[in-house]
Amino acid sequence: MDGRTEARELQDETGNIPAKGCARENIRDRQRIGAELGLALSQSQLSVRFQPQLRLADGTVSGFEALARWHSPVLGEVEPERFIPVAEEAGLIGEIGAWVIETAVAEIAALDLPDTVRLAVNVSAIQMRDPGFPKRVALILAASGFPPRRLELEITEGVCLCDEATAAASIAALHGMGISIVLDDFGAGYGNLVTLGKYDFDRLKLDRNLLRELSGTVRGERIIEWAVTMAGSVGLDVIAEGVETAAQAEFLRGIGCEHAQGFLYAPPLPIGQLTQWYRNHRPAPALE
Repeated sequence: MDGRTEARELQDETGNIPAKGCARENIRDRQRIGAELGLALSQSQLSVRFQPQLRLADGTVSGFEALARWHSPVLGEVEPERFIPVAEEAGLIGEIGAWVIETAVAEIAALDLPDTVRLAVNVSAIQMRDPGFPKRVALILAASGFPPRRLELEITEGVCLCDEATAAASIAALHGMGISIVLDDFGAGYGNLVTLGKYDFDRLKLDRNLLRELSGTVRGERIIEWAVTMAGSVGLDVIAEGVETAAQAEFLRGIGCEHAQGFLYAPPLPIGQLTQWYRNHRPAPALE
């Protein structure tokens, strides 16, 4: 292998060529993850954590986002950012994604929650490209008795850009069941506005980096306010993720953002801890 060929093979998604040592270590890491990931489901190594979502107007719980977690006996805790891309490459994301939906629905359905409390689950591009995905979701809901109107599926603009016709058909089929569709990570991609105009979304979710990088400056807060106002003008409510301080929550409430989630309220919790958190939760005084 000559230098030019090696450079092309190591080129990352942005077109940059990372340091050879870093690239090789990344490849080895993905290989280790891939070798163990096939055992994750069969050996019950995967679990689901739930992060609460609150109404900013009164601090009541409006939903929970389900987040996949993996504890490997060989690799230890493996972050989703590391294993989800490998699962997609290995053709395992469909099975893992369905397991997350099925598990999350079953665990939340077992709790005595008001019908207004929703469950949000992330969906990958590969799942949305599968014509059988809506039917698979329908079967999961039918088996559990979980009302479709309480399920939200979060998709990023990349999901839509991968195959517009299939994405539109899947969204229409899921909507036909009563499931809500959320445009996730708004503000993180260059094509968010185009994506927002093309598909029938029910909610817009602000990317956590908008708050992290922009809140606290006049220009930055005006940008966030514009996003919230724009969403409202086309009939979408807004949820902000990554809320870490009371000041951020008060700012969001003041500009008309309806919902928030983040470490200000709770980290992602296993179902047992979530149950206890929910029993003890009271609206935050700062939001009353």
